[in-house]
Amino acid sequence: MKTPWIVIALCCFLILAGILRLFGKDIPSLTVASFSIVALLVSLADIFEAFRFKMLHQRNVLIAAMIFFILALIFWVLLPLELDKEIIQNLGDGFTILGIAAVIMIFGIKELKSSPVLASISDKEIEFLMTKHEYDEMMSLNDIIEQLKLVDNDSFPYNRVHDGWALFHDSIAEHWNKWKGPFFDSLNREMYFDFIKKLSIATENFGNIADTDPRMFREKNIKMWNEEVTVTIQPAYRDPSLPDIKQSQSQLVTTLHDWDTLKSQITKRFEQSRARQ
Repeated sequence: MKTPWIVIALCCFLILAGILRLFGKDIPSLTVASFSIVALLVSLADIFEAFRFKMLHQRNVLIAAMIFFILALIFWVLLPLELDKEIIQNLGDGFTILGIAAVIMIFGIKELKSSPVLASISDKEIEFLMTKHEYDEMMSLNDIIEQLKLVDNDSFPYNRVHDGWALFHDSIAEHWNKWKGPFFDSLNREMYFDFIKKLSIATENFGNIADTDPRMFREKNIKMWNEEVTVTIQPAYRDPSLPDIKQSQSQLVTTLHDWDTLKSQITKRFEQSRARQ
């Protein structure tokens, strides 16, 4: 823990408050609640440290802890306000429980880090495992994209469209909505979300110009998530009020350009991390 002075000061005041309370002295409820918030924030700073979060996050949390520490003293000495006791008690109890949970989490994290298995993994190896995960997930998606491009070659030149991109979009959008996967890196996630949004527009354009006459349908099977998926190829309407197939295809080209940028970024990070091993 890199915040011993805060912890020691907090402990001293809590000991003093406890002694005074034993002798019948009232401690304002807001003071107790503020101390509970300080304890939670200090524990949270330790969790950030254990997970190697940016120092900025730790500093912001510690600043917030100092503010609540000062407020606790103000409520105790200068401004002993007494608000609704039930609300303040619930507030203090809630933050106390969260603080205890944070302390338990810290012990768990430090215990895991001291285990022989994790202790043998260096920071470079952890970085490599993370970038490898991003790379593997990207390649899994890219395999599907490359198969869909082959279907494009059998469709677009003959004024036909297909629902493969829509099937792909619905699948990845569902994963994103459930758990914001599959990437963990924040920049990768941001770029991936932009890709999903643009792909949604492209698939909607294809759906608007697809002829719904089933007699004109053709089918093609591709592998998607290790399963056989049937893609339906349909003629495109020639309607002046609708975008033609070239206009719809241009939106897809823009979308895939964004994918190539994300793919390049993930690949570069993986290769650099691998080279440092």
